[in-house]
Amino acid sequence: MDAEHITILRSIDTQVSCMLWVVGCAGLAYLINMVLKLRQTLPGASHKSFDREAERYFEEGRLEALTNLCEERLRTRPNSAEALWWCARGHYELRHYAVAQERFAKLAHIEPSWHEDVSPYLENIERKAQTFQ
Repeated sequence: MDAEHITILRSIDTQVSCMLWVVGCAGLAYLINMVLKLRQTLPGASHKSFDREAERYFEEGRLEALTNLCEERLRTRPNSAEALWWCARGHYELRHYAVAQERFAKLAHIEPSWHEDVSPYLENIERKAQTFQ
């Protein structure tokens, strides 16, 4: 093989190597993008997304939107601790004490670790009920 052919082959080898590197990087970027999209669809991700949205509604005082969001979530996940918590808090702030009491009580029943957080609300609802009797 003469020097001219060797030079051409080296040039081709370099070009092919660069093309493989670019295709590899593009494939890796595509794979990373797909993993990130898949991660957003997992239950844990939707849980965090729901919790952030519910907390934002509560902080903004959008209590009707909060309770609607939570009630919708409870239709598909009736034992969602986060949905019960935010739903109860929203109804409590709206002075829908019967609904709030029901949601707080269910939360305390299905998640005993939440009892300490729920108790003050239940006690306050009970005091309000006794005031009206």
